[in-house]
Amino acid sequence: MYHVGTGMPVTVNDLFDRLSRITGYRRPARHGPRRQGDVHRIALDATLAARELGWLPAVGLDEGLRDTVEHFRSLLCPPERRAVPGRTV
Repeated sequence: MYHVGTGMPVTVNDLFDRLSRITGYRRPARHGPRRQGDVHRIALDATLAARELGWLPAVGLDEGLRDTVEHFRSLLCPPERRAVPGRTV
């Protein structure tokens, strides 16, 4: 198994904040009670992928998140159906 990441730690709250900015989501985060095994911070080590596959991260986290959001938006709503200012659907 290979991890793909930058090796820089990121918290779940930071991911929420970044994705909120990218998607325009405006509601506050909702935090439930802590549970055993909850993940609070993530840092993936891609050393094995670099060594065996020659893989290195080519984009930063924000750019990767933006690309991922845009990909899923394109699957859910093709460009011809996206809202365009001044056009009624």
